[in-house]
Formats: sequence, C-alpha cells, structure tokens
Amino acid sequence: IEQGDVTNLGQHWQLLQCLRVVEHPEAHQIIEGQVFPAVNIAILQKAEEVKDSASAFDFDDAQRKLSALTDIISHLPGVTLTCDIDVLQRHIHACAANKDNEEARQETLAALREALAAARRRIALVREQLDRTSNER
Repeated sequence: IEQGDVTNLGQHWQLLQCLRVVEHPEAHQIIEGQVFPAVNIAILQKAEEVKDSASAFDFDDAQRKLSALTDIISHLPGVTLTCDIDVLQRHIHACAANKDNEEARQETLAALREALAAARRRIALVREQLDRTSNER
C-alpha cells in the first residue's frame, strides 16, 4: 500500500485470502491480528493525506490521492475498512465550499474597506471645504 503498487497488492491479497481458506489457527491469527490491522492503518493514513490536501485547499492533489486510495481499495476485495470514500468525498466538497465562502468573504471585506477609504476621502474633502469657507469669513 505504501509503495503504491496496486498490482502487487492485489496479488498478495489473493494469496492471503487463500491462506484464510486453509483455516489454520496460526495463519488465521497472523492475518486477522497483524495483516488486517496493518492494512487498515495504511489505508487510514492514505485517507488522512486526502483530508490534509483538501484542508490545505489543494483539491487536485486531494482528488489524485482519493483516486489512488480508491484504486488500492478496489484491489482488496472483502476487506472490512474503517475508511469511507463517501466521507472523504464530502470532506473535499466541504473544504471547497469553505474556500469559496472565504474567498467571497475576503472580496466583500476588500470592497467594504475600499468603500470606507472612499468615504474617508470624501469626509476629508468636506472638512477642507469647511475650513476654507470658515477662513474666508
């Protein structure tokens, strides 16, 4: 999983499934106690990478990593995972929406700052005119 070689992963996974059929207690203990948890941890780490990219607003990278993760999972038929691809997809969409909202907020804030600066310039002009009018009297 960490090497990203899904073809090799699929082949190894099929071999493990054959060993599970043998129903040997030691093989079962190794597969269930060591291999499955390690696979799950590796997949969860990949899922965290997807989330991190999305949270950093790097959506191309997040989608690329999500596609790679989906490919990995497709080569592990029958594995019970705690990783949910739909949840990751929703996280990417939520981060994109947050980015859009933040950009809109920043644009509104910039427009308000510009309007405030323009109002201050007008006030300064009015004060100058009042001072001139007051000095002329």
